[in-house]
Amino acid sequence: MSPVSIVNWFAKAYRAIGLQGCSSHSGRRTFITRAARLVHNAGASLRDVQLLAGHRTIQNTQRYIDQRWLLRKSMRRHHPHVPPRANLRRTCKRLSFQR
Repeated sequence: MSPVSIVNWFAKAYRAIGLQGCSSHSGRRTFITRAARLVHNAGASLRDVQLLAGHRTIQNTQRYIDQRWLLRKSMRRHHPHVPPRANLRRTCKRLSFQR
């Protein structure tokens, strides 16, 4: 399959299940973010995700990971009292005023 064929296949599959605004790239981004979560929970490293994604550098892998997840992970580590599904924007503003 050519790269264009793969992109078209994903576009058709997403339309068939009613997803709007999705692309093969957004699917890849979702896969990498979820893999990072699972790998983190299993105690492995981001290098394992890098291998799964086929990236040459760890920086490329980090760019693909949803930044909201990284922020939540950091907040849980540094602010354990914040609920896991808290509104990040509101919580960050509140925490910055508490300094």
